[in-house]
Amino acid sequence: MVELALSVPIMVVLMLGVIDLARVYFLNIEVAGAARAGLITAIQSTTADIGASVRSEVAGCNTTACPSNQPPPALLGQAIPNNFDSWGTTGPGQAHGTYGDTNGCVSASFVGNQIACFAVRKCALETDGSGTPIDNPGGGPAGGCRFFSTGWAVVPPGDQNGNTAATPLDACGVEVLVVYKFTAATPIIRNLLPGGGPGLLLNQVAYAHIDYPLFNNNCGNSA
Repeated sequence: MVELALSVPIMVVLMLGVIDLARVYFLNIEVAGAARAGLITAIQSTTADIGASVRSEVAGCNTTACPSNQPPPALLGQAIPNNFDSWGTTGPGQAHGTYGDTNGCVSASFVGNQIACFAVRKCALETDGSGTPIDNPGGGPAGGCRFFSTGWAVVPPGDQNGNTAATPLDACGVEVLVVYKFTAATPIIRNLLPGGGPGLLLNQVAYAHIDYPLFNNNCGNSA
């Protein structure tokens, strides 16, 4: 009985820890999917609502609520509610709900009970030996952005000087970042997280060369 009394609490903590790890794995996949969904929208139009695509990927949508690039069948994700409490100022109808947080979803971007954030910026993509930009809509180590022309919440066309006749070096890549603030359910696991448990930021990025025509056809697209 003594052994059982000593082992049960340890087993419960371990079980809860496994649940937390499973939640991290699941949410990381969902956040990666949201970044890809936002990227698909970002590379297709200069005026599309990128935030709607990001949020609906993890909140679920139906035949009337899905963005145009996410046709039915519906109900995708269901991981993060599409509301102000979850997304803060990057939520629906908010100041940064279309093009994302202007600070790149740093810790200070999360206010109150906010658990999610997204940000968008344009960049110059890495190129292969022939000079062709390397797309990586799934994120990860392949390709990437060489440098960023502007701050966050900015999408092509245009370069860092505001020129609409943009060059591929300055404005033909787009990066979408989605961040989820994960809080462990297990107190012990929570206290092991950075900062003593205020939340572990799960980051996922996706980036690609734009698909829509720019002025003077400078990004290799047809007008």
